[in-house]
Amino acid sequence: MQQCRSSCADSIGSSHPFKSFHIGPFQICLHHRSSSVIIRKAAPQFMKMVLLGIWLAVNGIAMGAEFEVRIRSHGTNVTQRPATNFVTNVLHLFQTCSVDSTAYAGNTPWEGLLARDSFINIQLSVPMTFRETGETKMSELFVPLPPGKFPAYLYARSGINMFALTKVDPVTLGRVATAPALRLASVETYGSLAKLAASGDR
Repeated sequence: MQQCRSSCADSIGSSHPFKSFHIGPFQICLHHRSSSVIIRKAAPQFMKMVLLGIWLAVNGIAMGAEFEVRIRSHGTNVTQRPATNFVTNVLHLFQTCSVDSTAYAGNTPWEGLLARDSFINIQLSVPMTFRETGETKMSELFVPLPPGKFPAYLYARSGINMFALTKVDPVTLGRVATAPALRLASVETYGSLAKLAASGDR
């Protein structure tokens, strides 16, 4: 257990109190203050969903919480309702971000992000924290889906505080980007993630 505690402290800094424990072969680091969870070993998809449920509970978010979802694909607002696990996958995508790159992302205002051709925008009825946002609870998320390339940053904000996050899990990005409602599976860049996402579900 001491080794497990040390590795968690290396990730989040010794100033953050945490609990560390194992579920089978997986080391779980639970931050008391930031209410985030770090998974130390690649887990099967069903296990990741269980752990994501734990993280949502830590954040005080019921699985039936309301989320306002806006999707734009190729310049057109998508009216098709996404699958029930779509928002869960987007939340998981943000939780996999391991680098805060806000200082390098430029000064694009939130309104400028919403003017892009393809994106996912989610407003959270219950603000939550993520691994790289510290104790600041985010109320809105933005996933840009530029044609021909992967998104450079994922964006989250709370009031005037805006974060640009990077280093996402490609399997989770594949699940999000190839959701039928986005109509991006046929785009070569995102279509290349389809098999990766499918392999991660096994």
